[in-house]
Amino acid sequence: MLTVEHVHVRRRAGVVELVPLTDAARAQARALAACGLEVVRAHEGMARAALDDALDDALTLPDDASAGDRRLALACKRVLLDACDFTVPDGEAPEALRAALFSAAARARASGGFARARVVDEVAREHGLPPDDVERLLFADLPDAHTVGRIDIADVDEIDRRLDVGRLQAVLLRATRLTVTVTGTPAELRGLLRAAKLHQLLFEVESADLDDTDEAVRVTIEGPLSLFSSSTRYGLKLALLVPAIRRCRRWHIEAQVRLHKGRGVETFVAGGERTSDAPDADQLHPLAAKLLADLESGGGPFSAAAARDILRVPGTGAFVPDLVLTHGATGEQVFVEILGFWSRQAVWRRVELVERGLPFKVVFCVSDRLRVSEEALPELSSSTLVVFKGALPTARVVERALRLTAG
Repeated sequence: MLTVEHVHVRRRAGVVELVPLTDAARAQARALAACGLEVVRAHEGMARAALDDALDDALTLPDDASAGDRRLALACKRVLLDACDFTVPDGEAPEALRAALFSAAARARASGGFARARVVDEVAREHGLPPDDVERLLFADLPDAHTVGRIDIADVDEIDRRLDVGRLQAVLLRATRLTVTVTGTPAELRGLLRAAKLHQLLFEVESADLDDTDEAVRVTIEGPLSLFSSSTRYGLKLALLVPAIRRCRRWHIEAQVRLHKGRGVETFVAGGERTSDAPDADQLHPLAAKLLADLESGGGPFSAAAARDILRVPGTGAFVPDLVLTHGATGEQVFVEILGFWSRQAVWRRVELVERGLPFKVVFCVSDRLRVSEEALPELSSSTLVVFKGALPTARVVERALRLTAG
């Protein structure tokens, strides 16, 4: 993934923006991408170190190239390498070979008869390998020795798209707080919210009145540095939302970012319109997908489907359930939302919604890691909590849904 070292930003009126690529810069990027793509394809089956050197040679710019041009060349290289499938060469485990070789070398030195070639030959015989294979496999687990496989890029247009996505992701990796206002179809908005849940991001969502024919929501997400200042793992999850954001008809981002040490927190803004090439992000969380499969195959009183509605609660926001259960006899619906490993705060917000008169019947499924009791929602409430450990208990979800419809 691209980092802030790969992008060019500017500061205007105290706001950070990505510097748009000019037509000339984009044309240069496409030329570099086309050249780099040929190099990668020519190095399939070779060592990563050889590909790395070849890309450096192919993407070399003139001495008088600007800093922006050099950043663009490095970004193209990063995109190409990220798209490659690198594998460890087949053969003996490098760790075992190294241990055997170092032990043999120690014995040879202790006896006063150390000779590197003789030690390699000895280890090769012990492992039934030619000496050249011992040399080849000795450090095969190091990245430079990995074998270049196929590249997951079809053409230059795909590199162009990944550059646009990557430049935005690079900044969001350094976000401490992110607010995304999006306008789109229900499916697009649902895809964004479901993607946020899929990546276990902590977020709040509220309706946004933009006087538009499409629906609009405002999503506020706590970013990586506000929680894990020494780790980018959460930042990666946040950056993975970019394709889902770009699928919405219109989108606007405002984020608090720390791009460089010593600069403090700055405001970053970006916006755009739907891109047709962004992948569909309306995916169920694996726990929800497994529950859906169990319900579909197990019969029972309910039919189950992925929920298609964004449930709006006036004055308090909105949320996206994962599944909707429809009672076969009465047609009554019960929604299922899996909170998984979110924060306890997210659970208590759902409890507050129910206490204020949530106009939907919902089974909220909560991981026991969040240390929330099922008694947080009284038995006579319009919704209920199911606390689970590991896999979701399908029978208990059905039992709780029946209890809600019986009321």
